Amino acid sequence: MYALFTYERVFRLRFASQAYELKWISLEIRGEASVSNSNFTGEVVVWHLYFCGSRCRISTRFCAFNAWISRKMRIYEFSNLPEYLNIVESLSREFECPSSDIWYRGIKDDNLSLVPGIIWRKINEGREASLIAEFMTYYSNYTDRRPATAFDYYALMQHYGLPTRLLDWSFSPLVSLFFALEQNNDGKRRAVWAIRPHGMNRKAINFDGILVPSGFKISAGKNHLPKYFRDNDCAVPDVPIAVSLPLVNQRVTSQKGAFTLHGFNDEPINEFYERNELRDIAKLCLKSEDCRSRILNELYSIGVKEDDIYQDLNSLSVRIIREYGI
Repeated sequence: MYALFTYERVFRLRFASQAYELKWISLEIRGEASVSNSNFTGEVVVWHLYFCGSRCRISTRFCAFNAWISRKMRIYEFSNLPEYLNIVESLSREFECPSSDIWYRGIKDDNLSLVPGIIWRKINEGREASLIAEFMTYYSNYTDRRPATAFDYYALMQHYGLPTRLLDWSFSPLVSLFFALEQNNDGKRRAVWAIRPHGMNRKAINFDGILVPSGFKISAGKNHLPKYFRDNDCAVPDVPIAVSLPLVNQRVTSQKGAFTLHGFNDEPINEFYERNELRDIAKLCLKSEDCRSRILNELYSIGVKEDDIYQDLNSLSVRIIREYGI
């Protein structure tokens, strides 16, 4: 019986009396392989190590070992839509939760960090306050919409392209797959991240659920908001939280959107999960760029199209031009 376990980031492998720090490890295990509390016991057929930036391949002849590996993350590959959907269907079993608990984020380059625009643009808290004040001064000239909560105002800024500490996610694996595939990416590896965010909120705000703000009353996540939107001067927490807002915006509704709200540190979501030993995270990677066009066409054929996602006239025109081959 063979099993393949793949993990990313930093691992500690204890072998005999030695301890090594590894960047990446792939183990092909033959024989009895048990998984319990991050302990793996089995017989190695082949291992591949990335150590200090260089790759080593060592073939062994059934060397028994006991290894302790921390910070696990599931990584999958797919080359067509049915394979992708089979992986998605398996995640609720892997995460031991209903499928509706899982959030997705599609990215065109899996080297992009899971951090929001404020962070990767290196905008500090003072500059964020200036951006918000400018937006709040003028936004009512251009829309009749009046958000109900401070979180809604912040999401409105995100929606119209202002850098915020919000990171977009979706309840829909198909929408997220579309986002991963739609743009050219110069041959980078495309991926869809999947998380169950409840554990993140449990670690961050001691709440085993998703924060759904209501009105301007004090809530568990209020201090994550910019100080412009609250009546205290508390520091913005460093840890991210998961927030679901009422789907009152047409585009957010069509994209089945949700958000993680971050502090000002640059720790990506996946590293937060690793550091806190949260297991409900996975990365679904497109096996080859050659598969992209076929999967996009499969998405189009089941109604996941540009104007369905973006809900505006520009995307309607893009879809018509594509379908008519103009």
